[in-house]
Amino acid sequence: MNPAISCACTLALVAIVPLKVFANQRDIVINEILADPLVESTGEYIELYNRGDEPIDVGGWRLADRSDINDVITDYQGAFDGGVAGTIVPPRGYALIVDPDYDGVYTQEYIEPIGRDDLVLLTISGDRTIGNGLGNSGDMVVLDN
Repeated sequence: MNPAISCACTLALVAIVPLKVFANQRDIVINEILADPLVESTGEYIELYNRGDEPIDVGGWRLADRSDINDVITDYQGAFDGGVAGTIVPPRGYALIVDPDYDGVYTQEYIEPIGRDDLVLLTISGDRTIGNGLGNSGDMVVLDN
């Protein structure tokens, strides 16, 4: 078989693969930040809100502050996981990004009232704190897809 013909066939097959349609990623907004909780090492969080009508996958997005840019959003699978599995924020739903060592402090007063179908619990990989530890006297938080 002629390699040039084989290559042309492969390219033709790639061209007919359907493309995935993405929701408007600008519909994800930072809705709330808790930078100064009672327990600093496990209680910080960032809440995202999907103001759109389509689910949006935030898995792999980066979360950064002035001193730390290596935090990648991933599914939280710890002992206190509650809500939808995965990294997809439902339409008109929320994502709560917690430290990897999250101790469940918000489950009853925060997570349960939102409703488990409208919330995904997320965390970060890269290190053990959101950013370099969210600054209590002012910090910049950046969400980047």
